[in-house]
Amino acid sequence: MITKLILAAVTVGVCTAVATCDKKADGAATSAVTDAECGAGFFATVSATGACAAAPCDMSVADDKTACCTASATCDKKVDGTATSAVTEAECGAGFYETPGATGLCAAAPCDMSVADDKTACCTAVAGQCGGNAATAAGLAEGSTPAGTFQFACGAGSTLKASPAAIVLAGIDAAAKLATCCDAVSGKCAGNKVTATDLAQASSAVAGTFEFACGAGSKFKANPITIALAGIDAAAKLATCCNAIAGKCAGNKVTATDLAQASTSSGATRRLIAPDSAGTFEFACGTGFQLKASPAEIALSGADAAAKKATCCTAKPSVTGATGATGATGATGATGATGGATTAPAPTPAEAGPEAANSTALGKEATAGASTATVSIAACVVVLAAFFI
Repeated sequence: MITKLILAAVTVGVCTAVATCDKKADGAATSAVTDAECGAGFFATVSATGACAAAPCDMSVADDKTACCTASATCDKKVDGTATSAVTEAECGAGFYETPGATGLCAAAPCDMSVADDKTACCTAVAGQCGGNAATAAGLAEGSTPAGTFQFACGAGSTLKASPAAIVLAGIDAAAKLATCCDAVSGKCAGNKVTATDLAQASSAVAGTFEFACGAGSKFKANPITIALAGIDAAAKLATCCNAIAGKCAGNKVTATDLAQASTSSGATRRLIAPDSAGTFEFACGTGFQLKASPAEIALSGADAAAKKATCCTAKPSVTGATGATGATGATGATGATGGATTAPAPTPAEAGPEAANSTALGKEATAGASTATVSIAACVVVLAAFFI
C-alpha cells in the first residue's frame, strides 16, 4: 500500500497541464488556434475550448485539428463543405450569377456572399449583356431592374427581350443592337410603338408611343406596358387595362364623402388630372384655393376639414392688375409746300368733335394729336393741288 501511494505521488508530480484550443501554448495563457494553423480548407472554430492531446496544440495531430478547426464550405458545398449544395444566382446578388462548376473555398462555413472573397470564388459579374450588368459600359448605361444593374436603352415603343442578362449585346450599329436586345411593344395597354385598334391614343407619359384610352375617372394599372389588351367589348378592355380612380383629391369616377364637387376641364388654373377630367369628382378647395399638382395621385386624408384641405389644396397665386397703355402722341403736321402752298389752320377744340375731346379718357390719341393729324391731311391735299396746277 505504501509503495502504491509513493508511485501515485511521483506520477502526480510529473503531470503537465494540457493545452486547449483557446490556450494553445500551455493551457494557461490565452492564445487561440488560428485559421492559418488550421490549414487550407479549414478555419479556426469560433470560441473552441477543446483540449489538445498535449501542449502546445498541434494541428498536424488529427484529434487536435478536430477539436480546434472546422472544414470550410465550398461553392458547390456551401453549407459545411461536405453536403452538395451550390451557391445560387440569387445568393450572388444583382449584377452577378453563380460561376458554373465553381468549387472554390469559402472563408468559413456556410459560404457568405457578403464576404468579398467568397463572392469572388463563387460568382461572376454580368458584363456585356443586354441587361443585368454589374457596371456601366458603352451602350449599357441605363439603370435596370434589379436596382444597381445596367441595361441597353431600348427607347420608346420597345422593351428588352426575355432574359436579357443571357443575351450578349451585339451589332455593328444602333439599329442592329436594338434588334439584338429589344422587341417592339405591340398589343399592350400602353407603350406601343405603333397605333392599332383601341390603341390609338398618343401617350402623354412616353412621347411617341400609343395606348388604350382609359377615359375620365380611370387610370392605368401598374406597368401597363406588360399587360396585353384583352376583352370582348369596350368595358372588358377597360377592366383589363384600367382601374377606377377613387378616394383621391380629384379625378374620381364617382362621388364620395368630401368628394362630391364636379370637376371641370379648365386648364392649368385648376391643375386637374387631364383635359378630359370633366365628369369626375373632386375635393372642394373653396374660394382663394386650388387643387395641388397631380391631385388624382393624392389620397384624400385628414382628421377634419382643415386637414383635408391642407392635403389637397394650395392657395391661388395673387394676380396684380395690368397698367393701361399710354395714349399715342399725335403726328406732327406737314409743312406747307413751296410755291404758295400753306398749312391749313388747326381746328378749334369744338371742331374736333366729342370723340377727340374724350380721347384721353378712352386711352386713345390725345386731342392735340388728333388736331395735328387733321392739319397733316389738309397739308397733303394742298401739296397735291399745287403739283397738278
